[in-house]
Amino acid sequence: LGIESRPGIISPPSHT
Repeated sequence: LGIESRPGIISPPSHT
């Protein structure tokens, strides 16, 4: 957690 699978997204709500 902290890095999303989408580019440019750091520290997402809770999902991966």
